[in-house]
Amino acid sequence: MLSDWELVYGKIPIEVLEAPVHGIFQWLNQLQFDEEGQPILLSFTEEAQAHFDIWQQQYERRLRKGDLPPHMESHLAKYKKLLAALCIGLEHLHYAVDQQYPKAISKQRLEDTLLWLDYFESHAKRVYGSSANAIPEAAQNLIQRIQKGEIKEPFSIRDVYYKHHWSGLSTAEEVQEVVEYLEEKQYLIGKSIKTAGRPMIKYWAHPQIFDLSA
Repeated sequence: MLSDWELVYGKIPIEVLEAPVHGIFQWLNQLQFDEEGQPILLSFTEEAQAHFDIWQQQYERRLRKGDLPPHMESHLAKYKKLLAALCIGLEHLHYAVDQQYPKAISKQRLEDTLLWLDYFESHAKRVYGSSANAIPEAAQNLIQRIQKGEIKEPFSIRDVYYKHHWSGLSTAEEVQEVVEYLEEKQYLIGKSIKTAGRPMIKYWAHPQIFDLSA
C-alpha cells in the first residue's frame, strides 16, 4: 500500500539560502582590472589548452565538411566565441563562491562548457527542425488549396495570403518560402508577367499536382 504524500516546508530561512548567491553577485560586481584599467585576461592551463586544441580541430573540420545545412553551419560557427565566454564565466563563478580570482581556465571548466555547447546544439536542432518541417507542411496545404480550386491559376503570392488565414500561408514571407520550395520540387512554375506597373510573378501548378489528388 502506498503511503500518503505530504508537503514538508524547509526549516532553513530563505534569507540563509539567498545570502551565498548575493555574495557571489557582489563579488563578481567588483571584479578588478589591471593597472591600466584593462580587464585581466585568463588563458587555458596547459592541460586545458591541449584539450581545446583537439576540440577545435574536430570543430573546424566539421564546419568545413560541407554536409551541414546552412542554418546549422551559421549557428555552430558562433560556438568558438561562445565557448570562450562560457569558460570565463564558469571559472569566475567557481572561484566567486570563496571570493577568489581565477588565474587560468581549467580543463574541468572547459569540459563543463563543452557539455553546455552540446546541450545548446541539441536544442538548436529541435528549433531549426521545427522550422524546416513547417515549410513542407505548409506546401502540402497550398497544394491541397490548388487541387480544390481555392487558388485559381495563375496566382501571385498575394493571392495566397490576402484575406486568408491558412496555416503557414498567412504572410507574404511565409508564402514566398513555400512557393520557392514547391518550385524547387517542380510542383510550381513561376513566370514574370508584364503589367501596367511593375512586372509581377505569376505561378502555374504542374499537372502532376492534380494527379496526386486522383
